[in-house]
Amino acid sequence: MQILQKIDKCPDCGEPGQKIKNETVLFAVKKSFKEKIGKKDFSLCRNPDCETGYFNNDINTKIHKNDFKRPIWFKTGADPVIICYCKNIKEEDIIKTVVKTGLDEINKITFYLKNSLGENCRINNPTGHCCSGAFKDTIKKGLLKREELSKTGDKSLDSVKISLKELDKKIADLSKIIKHNCNC
Repeated sequence: MQILQKIDKCPDCGEPGQKIKNETVLFAVKKSFKEKIGKKDFSLCRNPDCETGYFNNDINTKIHKNDFKRPIWFKTGADPVIICYCKNIKEEDIIKTVVKTGLDEINKITFYLKNSLGENCRINNPTGHCCSGAFKDTIKKGLLKREELSKTGDKSLDSVKISLKELDKKIADLSKIIKHNCNC
């Protein structure tokens, strides 16, 4: 017999929520809301146009998207659009890197931008999950922009030369000492 998990619906838009562990909620919201949260898990409203970020219908509590320490990347009006919360990597940084360098892998872009790799998405990302899906989607945006610019002969393409062999070695060395807790 399979036990079905109750899926709460957002009190504002009615969309089904995504369950989020308490530790993630506590990490994501501003300090003034931590007392309201207590030890409860919440749900995340995935509707980009809804103003609600987290909610818990059992305790009649909702947290507005502006009450987070950092914007929720997929919510309308998020500024900046943060893709990797572990390393604070923004969508525009990924796109610029893809255009300027031709890099198209998460680890290489992360290392290029921050000289390190992501570590704890389960807590840092307000969705409670790895950023790899959003990161890959952003890489695709960068590749499309790169393709558009190549048709115009834009000089910014490959304006930064990178030794992929050296970059791969640095990532491999770092991977030996860092425990990577996500799927990136």
